[in-house]
Amino acid sequence: IIPSSYSAIAENDEIKYIKGNEYSVTKIGSRLSGLNGVTSVTVSEGIVELRSHAFNGSDIVTIVLPNGLETISAFAFMSCRDLVSITIPASVKNLSGSVFVSCSNLSNVIFEEGCQITSLNSDLFQYCRNLTNITIPASVTSLNLGAFYSCSGLQCIIFNGVTPPTISGDSFDDCTSLIAIFVPEESVEAYKSALPNYA
Repeated sequence: IIPSSYSAIAENDEIKYIKGNEYSVTKIGSRLSGLNGVTSVTVSEGIVELRSHAFNGSDIVTIVLPNGLETISAFAFMSCRDLVSITIPASVKNLSGSVFVSCSNLSNVIFEEGCQITSLNSDLFQYCRNLTNITIPASVTSLNLGAFYSCSGLQCIIFNGVTPPTISGDSFDDCTSLIAIFVPEESVEAYKSALPNYA
């Protein structure tokens, strides 16, 4: 657990207790040390940003992110090969590219109801080969270059938006197991146009 009684956790800082004065932690910096062997993390309320590479290469299996988190920067969970599940809080507005690249065991991604994210950025889930299904929130208006590239286990995509997002032509390249795409009934033809290779 990373509580608000920790000092600001900056690049290369060790996780450690700071006794005495209370500090207001709002950001977690890049490449946290002291996480080797830590498999479960709960990030406390008050954290608004996970900076680039925050948990890169760590041993975490599960992580709980707080309501109020607004930004998850590029490569924040890159190569977290044991991470199996994550819920993105509705408060998150900025989800950068390559956040989950090479999270090879990630199988469950949930965007909370009320999601504000408008773009699934480049290489966001690249090489997440254990991801079998994903629900794209209605708030998403664009899927960028390689967002799901080489998610070879991906079988099912559910789009919640009535209006299809703008979809880069290679967003789903090398998704060799993809067999089903579900969209709102009234939007079938629009999605066929948006996804001509999968119509």
